Amino acid sequence: MIKQMPQHQKEVNKYSTHINLSEDCMKQYENRRIEKLCRAEQDLAMGETPEGEKLTDPMRSVVPILLDQNYSSFDKLRIILLFILSKNGISEENLNKLIHHAQMTHEERNIVLNLQNLGINILSDGGAKRKQWTPHRKQHITAETLDLSRWTPIIKDLMQDGVEGRSDARCLDVRHFPFLHGHQRVHSGPSTAPKSVRYGNQNKGKAVAVARGGPRLIFFIVGGVTYAEMRAAYEVTKASGSWEIILGSTHIITPEAFLTDLSKLSAPHPIV
Repeated sequence: MIKQMPQHQKEVNKYSTHINLSEDCMKQYENRRIEKLCRAEQDLAMGETPEGEKLTDPMRSVVPILLDQNYSSFDKLRIILLFILSKNGISEENLNKLIHHAQMTHEERNIVLNLQNLGINILSDGGAKRKQWTPHRKQHITAETLDLSRWTPIIKDLMQDGVEGRSDARCLDVRHFPFLHGHQRVHSGPSTAPKSVRYGNQNKGKAVAVARGGPRLIFFIVGGVTYAEMRAAYEVTKASGSWEIILGSTHIITPEAFLTDLSKLSAPHPIV
C-alpha cells in the first residue's frame, strides 16, 4: 500500500534519476580505466606513491598505460609528458621507445617536442639543460586527501601566503614575477585594508566599504586557468573565513585543449 502512494512514487522517481546518473558515471570510470590512469598521473606528479614511498622507477607506471589500447592518444601523451617532467628531460632514444610503445604518429611526437617552446627540458642529449624553477611547496596532504587527487596547484601556496600576510619572496618571487620599472611591491597583512598602487591614499576615507565586504586577493593568470586552480581558490576562501579569492584568466584549460594548443605551438603564424 505504501509503494502505491503518490508521495512514495514521487520520491522513488527522484532517487532513481540520481542512481542512474551515478551508475553511468561509474561505468565511464570503470570502462575507460580512469582509476589506473589517474593513479599513474598522480604518482608521476607527486614523485611518490599514495603510501608516501618514493617513486624509484617511474617507467613501471608509464609503460602499462602506453601498451593499453583502452587509452586514447591524448591520455598517453599526458603520461609521457609527466614522465619527462619528472625526469627533467630524457634521451631521444628513450623518447622514441615511449612513442613506439604508445603507437603514436610523427605528429603526436611533435606535440611532445613542442613543450620545449615553453622552456621545458625534453631531450637531454648534449647541450646544457635549462635550470627549472622548483619552489618550496607546502604540505597539503591530510587524512582526508584522496589517492587520486594528491597534487595541489602551486597557485594555492601563493593564495595561502597572501591570506596569511607572508611578505617573503615566495609571494610573489620577484625573480619569476617581476614588477614594472618604477613600481614597488605593496603588501598588506590580513588586518589592514589593501592600498591602491595606482591611487595611493585617495580612498583612505572609503575603507569602510572595503572592510564590509572583507579583504580580497585577485589573481589573474595569463594563458589559461585549470579547474584544479579554480577549486584551490574556493578552498582557500572557505578556509580563511574572511578573505575572498577572486581568480580570473584569459580562458579555461582542459587537458585536451592544452594538448591541442601544444600541437599548434610551433606552427608559423599567418601574416595578416
